[in-house]
Amino acid sequence: MERNHIIGFILIFATLLAWMIYTKPSDAEIQQARIKRDSIEAANQSKAILSTPKPQNSEVAETQGEAQAVQDSAVQSELIDRLGIFAPAGSGVSGSLVLENEKVKIEISAKGGYISSVLLKEHVKTVRGTDGKDSKIPVVLMNNPEDRFEYLLPVRTKYSKTVSSRDLYFEGSPQGNTLILRARASNGGFFEQKYVLRDNDYTLDYSCSPQWTFGSSGYRHRKYGTKLAQSPVEVRKK
Repeated sequence: MERNHIIGFILIFATLLAWMIYTKPSDAEIQQARIKRDSIEAANQSKAILSTPKPQNSEVAETQGEAQAVQDSAVQSELIDRLGIFAPAGSGVSGSLVLENEKVKIEISAKGGYISSVLLKEHVKTVRGTDGKDSKIPVVLMNNPEDRFEYLLPVRTKYSKTVSSRDLYFEGSPQGNTLILRARASNGGFFEQKYVLRDNDYTLDYSCSPQWTFGSSGYRHRKYGTKLAQSPVEVRKK
């Protein structure tokens, strides 16, 4: 190989080496490039996550569940404020429970535990209609919305010193001709009402029993009132 060729190769190699040394990035530039690369990768991952379809139903269900929990908590708080230790009896199933024999059919409201209707099976009443004609209809007593039967229980609440039994839901079911209803209290106690209908008779035995800590003994007092029909009626046996 000629001398000039060798010198040429040496010069070319030296030039390339000098260029590589001169253009080599500094440590700061390398770090900046790494940060930029990591940022691009994170952005791409976020974009992929955002573009992935979300389970809409589960999210809606979760949101609804949280909203329901908040609502239930608010309702429970309101019941405690209004009914004190009888908050557990502040919600329940409305309806009537029935005691019945050959002579009468008695309906008792689950809310309040009071008699809401009494049907006399062997009697009818005669009423005169607007057309002037008389007609016979069953005799039903104690079903007037203005009738009231309640106990004012000496239970301190946020708003009062008493709780009305008409605001409580009672639990129970007829066992033969006996019905025992209980409104539960949060301290494990209850307020109990007991109805016993005698066979083939109009007699309905009744008793109540407070079984919780009052701070004072017994119930405060009982309130009862009924409103009779204003129009003249004739009641007779069938």
